[in-house]
Amino acid sequence: MSIIRYELNKFLEQERERIFLWVPVVFAAGILFYFSLRIEPSIWWSLAVIETLIVLAYLWRTNLNRLSILGWLAIFVLGFTNIQLRAYHLHNIPLSDKEETVYLKGYVASSGYNYRGRPYLILEKMKDFDNQPIAGKYRITLLSADDKIRAGNCVETVAEMRPLLLPNMVNGYQFHRQQYFEGIKATGYSDVSVHKIDCADIEVTSGWFLPVVAKLRDKIVQKIYAVLPPQTAGVAAAVIAGEKGRVSLSQTKEYRDAGLAHFLAISGLHMGIIAGMAFFVIRTLAACISPIALRFDTKKIAAVLAIIMSFIYLIISGWQISTQRAFIMTTLVLIGVLCGRKAISMRMAAWAALVILIAEPQVLISAGFQMSFAAVIMLIAFYEKHTGIIGSFSGKHPLSRGIWIVGTYLAGIVLADLIASLATLPFVIYHFNRISVYTCLANLAAAPIICLWIMPGVLLSLLTMPFGWDKYPLILTGKGIEIVNQITHYVAGLDYASFQIVSMPDWGLLLIVSGGLWLAVWRSRWRYCGWLLIVVGLLSILTVKQPDVVTDNEAKTFAVRSEQGKMVILPNRGNYFTKQMWYEKLAQQPLSDEQTQLLYKIYRGETKDKQFLDLSCDEEKCIYKKRVVLHKEGGLLIDGKDYSQNGAMSVYHIDKHPLLMFVSDRLGNRYWNFFIK
Repeated sequence: MSIIRYELNKFLEQERERIFLWVPVVFAAGILFYFSLRIEPSIWWSLAVIETLIVLAYLWRTNLNRLSILGWLAIFVLGFTNIQLRAYHLHNIPLSDKEETVYLKGYVASSGYNYRGRPYLILEKMKDFDNQPIAGKYRITLLSADDKIRAGNCVETVAEMRPLLLPNMVNGYQFHRQQYFEGIKATGYSDVSVHKIDCADIEVTSGWFLPVVAKLRDKIVQKIYAVLPPQTAGVAAAVIAGEKGRVSLSQTKEYRDAGLAHFLAISGLHMGIIAGMAFFVIRTLAACISPIALRFDTKKIAAVLAIIMSFIYLIISGWQISTQRAFIMTTLVLIGVLCGRKAISMRMAAWAALVILIAEPQVLISAGFQMSFAAVIMLIAFYEKHTGIIGSFSGKHPLSRGIWIVGTYLAGIVLADLIASLATLPFVIYHFNRISVYTCLANLAAAPIICLWIMPGVLLSLLTMPFGWDKYPLILTGKGIEIVNQITHYVAGLDYASFQIVSMPDWGLLLIVSGGLWLAVWRSRWRYCGWLLIVVGLLSILTVKQPDVVTDNEAKTFAVRSEQGKMVILPNRGNYFTKQMWYEKLAQQPLSDEQTQLLYKIYRGETKDKQFLDLSCDEEKCIYKKRVVLHKEGGLLIDGKDYSQNGAMSVYHIDKHPLLMFVSDRLGNRYWNFFIK
């Protein structure tokens, strides 16, 4: 025992400088533990745990080993309490529990476009027809295509409101959880006109800042669409103002299949280029002005102004999580320049993660947060380990040196893309069920255009917009975007450019994340133990089994497993969006024309084919494997028991003993209930 303790102390002594990096990890573990609970925990239990830790800290105040253990437990509890208090605060505003047509007037807190390109409004400080206040926020989609209403306006309209949309399948995307933590209590649509009204009788507390920013973003987007054609303007609006709603679905799919979807989401690439170019240009100009160059440190002047420019870009781009992370890390790098210290380190990433998790703990379970930090952590880990390799082979001849610089740049693009792609691959599989095969090819072709053409054009456009000189910079930027669009279209059209894959289980992803962190944080040989966790986590995909039956929340849309093991969505009039989500999460492709015709005949009761699908139908219902009854107008029975009111459900082992898994949550915490017959 003493030998183990000695080796452990020796290991911790060697890694003393890296121990802090586990603080945001432990804090995040507390948040994750909250989301893993099946019931909402009492806040009094959390208070009791905190008081117990305080008492133990006092009793063990002279024992450093025990105090250190209590310290890590305290960080875990702080993460748990942080997200619990946020949920508790939001829970004081009741959720809508019914569908209704309501008259609303309120303040437009924010606006944007949904995945179909339709405008939507987020209303707060609302009142109904009787002038009674309505708590919380409502999200209203405008079917009339009236996009002139923007943040900062006060409006009135009549809308069809409904409760938050529940997950449409087990392990599906939790739309209501995201909206719950955004303070949204109901969603709906308005197919009538939305009128601006005076804000005199509405208690607006959002201040002047958000409306000004919203109007500024709107003006920028309007200028982009006034200069560029729609397809180019949609991408430009996404890159400049973070407005991705107007990018067409087909174009978004091409970017995703080509492995260039990160270009549409403002991240460290965009923020780093903007800050780097601002720093370089400002320092160059300052060096050309003798009074400034001789009296002041131009590097520090450039760093301060680059931080300001980065903050402006953060505001204009819409404060997305990836942009927040990039801004924090970019600011830390520039602060390092101000202090004369090297700031590109794992500690910088740790601080950025901790700040974001304290401010918005719910983002831990979002794909954007996970993928953003996975990429940057692995890139920094590689940089720390192999920083001396590149640059040690440069020749003395100008031509050979130029060739080496260009070759190193291209190799750096491929290497950085490979590392980032491998780091984010588990999260892409888990959240999106898709792998892009030619991502290196697409990034190698597009990255120079993005870095040396498009982003300088973006910076120039933003700088010239206040003076009305932005037309030609926008045209220049648009030409670069058109080339990237062509590259994306070509790569996405290649054979086997992408393929679908089922998600690994939660515990598999957790093992991969744990192994990746163990590998990236530590520096001694113990770090290689992380590979074992990563391999086991990846192999967990082999344990995934497709369900026999899948149903949505209303028990109206069904998918059943064919005799060949493929999930087949029955051809009812179900929600199109739900079916598309099922195709992705179940990693299935649509049926062939011949199979589709056969399925329609089976569904109409005209034929049977048990070699294809063990399903028999009549005008009212279908019977699957003689045990499951699927009513065409809505309803699900298994062995005679009605499960129509249980919400989204997956059923396994129909041939043996059915295992039922269905979503059943209150505050957006995902969990499953199991019933074995």
